[in-house]
Amino acid sequence: AAVVEAFAATGWVEPGSVVRWGDGDAEDDAPRAIEVELKGPVSGPAAAALERRGIIWHPDFVGLALASYFRDRGFDPAFDEYLVDDTYRTDPRAFQASSTLLLFPLVTT
Repeated sequence: AAVVEAFAATGWVEPGSVVRWGDGDAEDDAPRAIEVELKGPVSGPAAAALERRGIIWHPDFVGLALASYFRDRGFDPAFDEYLVDDTYRTDPRAFQASSTLLLFPLVTT
């Protein structure tokens, strides 16, 4: 959470970005995944525009920073990233990314 808060303090994402821990293991209640919702990332509109043109966009800078953080602590740095529009729109071409969802499975290397 401290990494995401640091990016919020610099204005890269909006304050209120959320970090959620996945379900615990039945044996030890250890989290198995981390879900990070970045509200209003500055790279969101550009990533959505590139994606509409068929250009595969690369991970958000915050996701790369978190992947590095997890790698340094012995976890696999692979993650999935999704652009999310928090507003329902009847026309799918009117998609406007308002947040980015990052999913990190906690698998040790």
